[in-house]
Amino acid sequence: MKCEFDVRMTTSALYDYNMHHAYTSASGLLGTMVGILLIIGFFMNTDYLPMLVAGLIILLYMPVTLYTRAKKQMLLNPAFKKAMHYTMDDEGVTVSDGNDEIGIITSSTSYQYVKEVFGDTVNVLKLGMVNPLPEKKILDFASKVKELYVVEELDPIFEDHCKKLGLKVHGKDLLPMCGEFS
Repeated sequence: MKCEFDVRMTTSALYDYNMHHAYTSASGLLGTMVGILLIIGFFMNTDYLPMLVAGLIILLYMPVTLYTRAKKQMLLNPAFKKAMHYTMDDEGVTVSDGNDEIGIITSSTSYQYVKEVFGDTVNVLKLGMVNPLPEKKILDFASKVKELYVVEELDPIFEDHCKKLGLKVHGKDLLPMCGEFS
């Protein structure tokens, strides 16, 4: 089964993401409880207006700050300006941003390293099922990019396979075979 879709980040989606992570953490929950307790304290003793002000500030500061941050991130991060195209099938996940300069073939933990270093600035073919390697998918991916890299730990399994397919790839010539990347 094959599934294709495009994802475009919006300020609203980024704000929702930030809110979720802020308010599911211990500090977010604690801040909310303190703000509510201060407001309840004001209503129990209406003579103490600073409790109401402090409670409102605590409850309103985080959402306003997170929304401002989301707007700033949308303006400054070039990866958010264009849609990412995802293709998922039985052989893996392909992520493309329309940039046909660089393509990286990877899998497993190395995929996380690639995403950490490059973000969404390069096309990535994440192989899920690696034995047998999906030759047609690799050739299709390679035909869409100008320069092809293979990022894998230890032995150059993918790189050697790509070279047997007649592809010009960079891999262990740039990333050493000894040890892990972490």
